This record gives sequence, structure tokens and C-alpha cells, in this order.
Amino acid sequence: DQGRNVEDCRTKLAELILAIATPPVIRKPSKPSRGAKQRRLNEKHVQADRKQNRRRPGLGD
Repeated sequence: DQGRNVEDCRTKLAELILAIATPPVIRKPSKPSRGAKQRRLNEKHVQADRKQNRRRPGLGD
């Protein structure tokens, strides 16, 4: 009946309001590991060497 529907709606609305009222958990940014830093730097060196090899040889080469 209508009274029960109204009560159900109020209950659902109260649950929604409570769910929204709690703040979301803020993610704490993590730092990259030592190995990840080393891999990134190694890849940068490899890429730099590749690009260096693409250039024209200089006068002394």
C-alpha cells in the first residue's frame, strides 16, 4: 500500500544520503621503487643512444 511505499522510499533516501555523506578515501600517492627508477633511466639511455646513432656522422667520423 501507499504508506509502505512511502516508508520504503524514505529508508532508501536515508541510505543514499548516508552513503554520500561519507567522504571518499583519498589515495596516498606512492613513490616508484628503486628498480623502477633504474629501469626507466636505462631505457632513457638506450633511447638516447638510438637517436644518437641516427644522426649523420660528423667531420671527424
